[in-house]
This record gives sequence, C-alpha cells and structure tokens, in this order.
Amino acid sequence: MLLAENVSKNFNGLKALDKISLKIEKGEIFALIGPNGAGKTTFFNILTGIYPQTEGTIKFENRNTSGLKPHQIAKLGIARTFQNLRLFHQMTVLENILSGFFFHTKYTVLDSIFRTKRFKEIEDKNLKSAYYLSEFMGLENKINEIAKNLPYGEQKKLEVARALANKPKLLLLDEPTAGMNPNETQEMMELIKKIRENGIFVLLIEHDMRVVMNIPDRVIVFDYGEKIAEGTPDEIRNNEKVIAAYLGKTYDT
Repeated sequence: MLLAENVSKNFNGLKALDKISLKIEKGEIFALIGPNGAGKTTFFNILTGIYPQTEGTIKFENRNTSGLKPHQIAKLGIARTFQNLRLFHQMTVLENILSGFFFHTKYTVLDSIFRTKRFKEIEDKNLKSAYYLSEFMGLENKINEIAKNLPYGEQKKLEVARALANKPKLLLLDEPTAGMNPNETQEMMELIKKIRENGIFVLLIEHDMRVVMNIPDRVIVFDYGEKIAEGTPDEIRNNEKVIAAYLGKTYDT
C-alpha cells in the first residue's frame, strides 16, 4: 500500500531525514515513535506533499507521489490529522465533518446556485455520511455544538472524523492521544481499532507507550532523522538501541 525508499530531507544543509525506508501492507496499524525532533512529523509532511523529499521515492498503491500537491495526494486516499488541532473553530461539529467531503463533492457552481437534483442528492448523501461519522466517533450528541466549545478530547475526535470524511485508504494520525486523560486515551485506542476494522490502514505518531505497545502491528523508531529499529511492539520494547535512545533503562513493560 505504501512504500518509502531511501527518503531524505534537507533544510538548508540540515538533514532532517536520512534514507528512511519502510513498507506498510494493507490493513496494518503502524506506529512511528522517537524523541522530539527525530523527524516524525517531517516524514508525515513529506507523505502528504507539504514538503518535497530531497532524495528517495514514495509510492502509494504503486503510484509515485513525488511532486504531487497536498490536494492531489488527498485525492489518492491519504488523509491526516495534526499534532496541533486544525479545526474550523467557529463552525459546528456537523459543518467541520461536512468540510471533509470536499474532494467527493462533484456538483458544479451552477448546480449549487440553482439547487439542482444532483446538488440535493449529493448534499443529502454527505449529510447522512456526516451523521454516521459523528456517531462512529461518539459525537452524535454534539452535532450542532460549536467546535471550539468541545472538550479537548472531543476536538481530537472531531479532527479524526473530518479526516475520515475524505474517505481515506491510509489515515495518518499525528499524536492522536496527546493531552488526553486515561479514559479519553482508551476511547481513542478503541476507535483506531474500529477504523482498521473498516478497511482503513493507519500510520500514527505517538508518545504514549500504552498506545504504542497495544495498538500497532509494527513499530518504527526514528532518532536524529534515521530509522534505528523496526519490528513488533514486543521486539521494539526489548531493543537495546530503542531503550538507549528513547524508552530509557527504567521503562517498565
């Protein structure tokens, strides 16, 4: 599904990523971990077309994504959330989710002006899908709430719901449980499992070891822009390089 080969990124002579290679199969949950500044979000930004890679290739479903703009990559079926929330804070939950259907809204300006049959059919379909996603994410009772008034954990859920509205094949989650309390974290873990059960594979950046050791099929570890380890959660927690660079000697499995 996703293949990265020798991906590097330089910023004015500073090497943020150095020859990163990974392969994600359909249906996998894949976690990306490492210290702050290790290059994790930079890698996400390259996958989604925000940054071009300096070297290497990325293929999604055997299509080379090099040179594609973010909206073109989104159309291929890659959606993401952000470490810092990017909601439309003055819009309702429903309006935020509906905004995610943009790439799948095929009516014209004239359809919109004259409220044609096609316009009404597409709008009705999007509305039903938005209500479904709000229920899927446990936000059905907040559908008319202004986004900025939601508790933080529900704002994180809303951002995931909006990403899912793009009908992705690959969902990139940048620290989905950051700032959440234990109950919210558990709820997000269950939602990520449900997302995979619905045929969407997930690549997530995460610092919470409860998530990293219980959700992914495989884990990749970055340190100073390099991949230092890859394997199952059990393999990663016992990897001496990972313990030294990230987990620490006192890490309790």
